[in-house]
Amino acid sequence: MQTEKILMATTILAATALARYRFANFAGATANATDAALGVPTTSFDAGEQASVATHGEMLVEAGGAVAVGAQVQSDATGRAITLAAGVAAGRARDAAAAAGDIQLFAQLAHQGDAVVHGLTNLAIGHGMANADVHGMAPETG
Repeated sequence: MQTEKILMATTILAATALARYRFANFAGATANATDAALGVPTTSFDAGEQASVATHGEMLVEAGGAVAVGAQVQSDATGRAITLAAGVAAGRARDAAAAAGDIQLFAQLAHQGDAVVHGLTNLAIGHGMANADVHGMAPETG
């Protein structure tokens, strides 16, 4: 049995139906191959619902094809995880997927660039966490 380790989740208005195990984008729709993924819905949601989306940690996601352990992944056209090609990286595969339809564990590390990464580090430190590895990031210096 695979286990998720959700470290953070947010809610977003579902613009379209969101399926469990498929990436969701920042607009509240299923992510496509060119979207940055916000995260993975914690269950399926109908359009118009407030959807809980896991944004940090190790989440289960459906594979869109074979993916090797440790490979960077992105969304395909239907929100499934595929090996990074020309899209936006969503994290790294923690488990291998042999074929499309497999449910695999992946680790979402950060969203879109250093500004957010450093902001998360500062936020975590500001709330009493030690200046150490936060969400898989090295300690901030300077």
